[in-house]
Amino acid sequence: KCSSSSTAHLELSSTSLKWLKIKGKILEQLTAVKIREDTKVNGYNKKKLYVLRTLNHPLYRTLRMRMYHNGKRTIDEYCMKTISPLGLFIWYLDDGSLYKMKSCNGLVIRIHSNAYAEAENKMMAKYLNDIFGLRFNVNQNFRKKTMKRYFGLILKAIDRLKFYDEILKPNFQYLPEELKYKIPKRETIVDLIKNPQNRR
Repeated sequence: KCSSSSTAHLELSSTSLKWLKIKGKILEQLTAVKIREDTKVNGYNKKKLYVLRTLNHPLYRTLRMRMYHNGKRTIDEYCMKTISPLGLFIWYLDDGSLYKMKSCNGLVIRIHSNAYAEAENKMMAKYLNDIFGLRFNVNQNFRKKTMKRYFGLILKAIDRLKFYDEILKPNFQYLPEELKYKIPKRETIVDLIKNPQNRR
């Protein structure tokens, strides 16, 4: 998140100190960063949490003005146009998941973009296709508890190998051990492709 000061700072948190340090090294190209230890309370449980904070910089204020409207987070075409392969890799490790499901051709690569509306998800899917040639379906779930619809992006089966070869593998230098469970095995993807049902 970005603060709302005239020259805002950026604040990130993670339960993985190693992952936060990796992102910190990237952000240090712009300003110095500091990492502190904190505690995350979830119900009756406490979990160790690490918080990274940058120095103030005008860029963070610009990003906040673009991505927050009336206190609500949003995303626009400009932000999507500037995303790099490394940016998509980080986005996937932060908000993505990998799981097996028989009804979805064996392997699901998903980005949990449920903080955004349906139109924003469709726009994100369009630019991921335009920039990287990766096709994502916009998936929706209805939760009775909140009585709301939530949206997410699911990578089409036909593009899983492309995602691995062009986004994941080139950035393995940034991959911490504790997040390797989100990375599929390439041979698994290749085996799935052999089944015509998994080529769509």
